[in-house]
Amino acid sequence: MATAAGAAAQMACGPDRDENLARAEVPVREAAGQGAQVTLIQELFETP
Repeated sequence: MATAAGAAAQMACGPDRDENLARAEVPVREAAGQGAQVTLIQELFETP
């Protein structure tokens, strides 16, 4: 059975979807740099 490293990220979100996506990129890339293959971001991050 294969294994995968995971991470979870929590961040402040606003009403601008594109800004939220750009903000989400930072913790996702940070987690990937630390070995995460899957990163979960909070639910409803596309809207406040």
